[in-house]
Amino acid sequence: MMKFKILKIYLYCLAALPSLSLAHPGHDHQSPWAGLIHLAWIAPLIIALAVIVFKMKKSSKQ
Repeated sequence: MMKFKILKIYLYCLAALPSLSLAHPGHDHQSPWAGLIHLAWIAPLIIALAVIVFKMKKSSKQ
């Protein structure tokens, strides 16, 4: 239960970060490659989060 609270706090903090501060002046959302580039940037975070959640669920069953 404590792990869930820590994960919840971490996710709230992550959501509170201003995403605009990560963009450089040449950041172009009109490019046809923009979606793929953003996906490539965020994919490791999604995978890491999925692994953490899977491990937490697996450890709670034991």
